[in-house]
Amino acid sequence: MTDEHILLSHAVEQSACAVIITDVKGTIEYVNKKFSQLTGYAKEEAMGQNPRILKSGEMPQEEYKNLWDTITSGKDWNGEFHNKKKDGGYYWTHAKISPVRNKAGTITHFVGIQEDITSFKLLHRDFHNIVARSADGIIVVDVQGTVRFANPMAGIALGSSPEKIVGSSFGIPVVSGEVAEIDIKRADSALGIAELRAADTEWEGRKALLVMIRDVTDRKLMENKIHRMAYYDVLTGLPNRSSFDERFAMAIAWAGRHRKKVAVLFLDIDHFKHINDCFGHQEGDNFLKIVAHRLEKCVRGVDTVSRLGGDEFTVLLAEIASAEDIVKVVQKLLRVVKEPISLAGKEVCVSTSIGIAFYPENGTNAETLLKNADAAMYSAKKQGRNRYQFFNTSFAEQEGKDACTK
Repeated sequence: MTDEHILLSHAVEQSACAVIITDVKGTIEYVNKKFSQLTGYAKEEAMGQNPRILKSGEMPQEEYKNLWDTITSGKDWNGEFHNKKKDGGYYWTHAKISPVRNKAGTITHFVGIQEDITSFKLLHRDFHNIVARSADGIIVVDVQGTVRFANPMAGIALGSSPEKIVGSSFGIPVVSGEVAEIDIKRADSALGIAELRAADTEWEGRKALLVMIRDVTDRKLMENKIHRMAYYDVLTGLPNRSSFDERFAMAIAWAGRHRKKVAVLFLDIDHFKHINDCFGHQEGDNFLKIVAHRLEKCVRGVDTVSRLGGDEFTVLLAEIASAEDIVKVVQKLLRVVKEPISLAGKEVCVSTSIGIAFYPENGTNAETLLKNADAAMYSAKKQGRNRYQFFNTSFAEQEGKDACTK
């Protein structure tokens, strides 16, 4: 035996892979130490046997036929075995079986090199079992964008079945580490919202993305409910003071860039106390809801009608070129409030008083403008109600409030 043959023999014997050599009939002529460690069969027990001693019965017979047809035709075979050890335990290997030829080119032996992939298979099986029961949709997408795996919840979320999803193009842009939102169909067939989170992973030894689809519909509904409670009036559904402040900030930012004005109107229903006294608070609330709806119909989409509380409303008019633009809107507001409203079977007519302040002439922040518009509104009441008044620095705010009762 040459030095090269000795080195090769030592390398095979110490290999981390199981090595098995058979003759052309499949009779085992050699196995290395790793084979014995993996299968439980000592070299002496394996010699002279056929690899069929390792069959677990889990692989279809067609697989073995394909293997034999491939190697006897002189080609290499690559695949996986699910085999049985001497003690009855099961194991998985990834194998490559190659024909060995003599100098004449005749096949004399077959060499099988097997890598133990039992741990990987068990992990893969556990992965499937876990994700199959997951309340989240889980998808694996390869670098070409093809879905390689999808669990049942992913099928529900995407309105299909895992079998149809696997092999298809994912079609939803996802980036590792980022979150996206999509519309989904929930388990009860109702529409919902899902968050997509992607992370780098591997699938069958290649780079891929693990995409988790989590139904966040209930959370989104709760967030929207909390947002409405924080920024909208419960009774009328109009924006409240907090919402007014935010929209005011956006309006003046736009006005500053485009050299426009912003007007703040302060409205107070005249003698509203009489409505509550005569018809009760429930009908008073109905009255306020009707008025709120009418006020909204009078303004543009860029404008904001809000309720500060009680019978006090504000109107934020954005993108105003001049005071003349205000007059038409204010006259319409006065007119729609005076239109009859049916309360408890009776028609009631009331009026409103309106104060007007401009940005930036009468103030540069919401607090100041509301204060000045309020002062102008009290001046309108003092003059007989059912009218409007532009703010004037000569107004004595406190005197106006003391002299005029609502």
